Amino acid sequence: MEVTVEIGTKKQRKLIKSEIISLYSVIDRWQLPINLKNIIVPIDFQETVRSLSGDKTYEAIRGHFAVAKIIYSSDSVAIVFSPLLYTINFDFQVRSIWYIHELFHAINKYRFPLIQDGSRSNQEYLTNMYILYDEYYANRKSFEIVDEIAKPKTLIYRRFINFTFFGHVNSLLKDNYYLRIKEQIAGFRSHGDVRYFLNQVNPCFDEVSKDIVYAYSFIDHFFRLKKVEPLLHKSTMVNENTMALIDFYRQKYVLDDLDLNDGLAIMQDYMTNFGIIFRDIPEGIYVDVLNI
Repeated sequence: MEVTVEIGTKKQRKLIKSEIISLYSVIDRWQLPINLKNIIVPIDFQETVRSLSGDKTYEAIRGHFAVAKIIYSSDSVAIVFSPLLYTINFDFQVRSIWYIHELFHAINKYRFPLIQDGSRSNQEYLTNMYILYDEYYANRKSFEIVDEIAKPKTLIYRRFINFTFFGHVNSLLKDNYYLRIKEQIAGFRSHGDVRYFLNQVNPCFDEVSKDIVYAYSFIDHFFRLKKVEPLLHKSTMVNENTMALIDFYRQKYVLDDLDLNDGLAIMQDYMTNFGIIFRDIPEGIYVDVLNI
């Protein structure tokens, strides 16, 4: 594994490189099923990601600041970390969360079974299910490992946990997502354009779903945050369908079971929260739009 650090003084670059190598050496006991070739901390995060990935449209600011990106090639993986992680609001413990989180995203890509269901609609459901479980798993695993290797916790770490967790909670307690989805459903009744409807609702699905799985990954690890869980049930986007999905993820995580095929019906129900039902048609796949 090669570590390239472009920011800071010579001494700072050496320290950054040392902490990355030491952390990844500690967690090598997982016998990583990937060839982690490069870790890069560049001066210009966005341009480095664009150059390595070939995606000239990549934006590091998408409603939030991206702080890491995994670049896959045919036989190896590179991880790029933003220089923002080395500013005053972050310390080694907080950075370790991101180091581990991104690493397990890369690991899960190789550990998750291939989706082989012949149904196009089922493939869509299962793809979404694995994407969200990947976020829940990587987040919760990062908390567990940092707990093992870093004691006692720093003030910066504790503040980061509180700030991030309550950011997700507050986002869910607003009705913005729900109202945006209802507005798009009403619009669909007029224009009937499924593709346009999905283009408008998919960002809502992505944002609210990640808020949900992130919030519950915090709750499921930090005992002191469990008292906040009843507050989440006040969100219009947290209902029986949502909790069925979270409980399914909780069970799979405890068992370290990466086969999610038995949760297909759970994902189907969850996506009705967004007015979406996928179904197979001779041409491929169609979306029925429900009222919520």
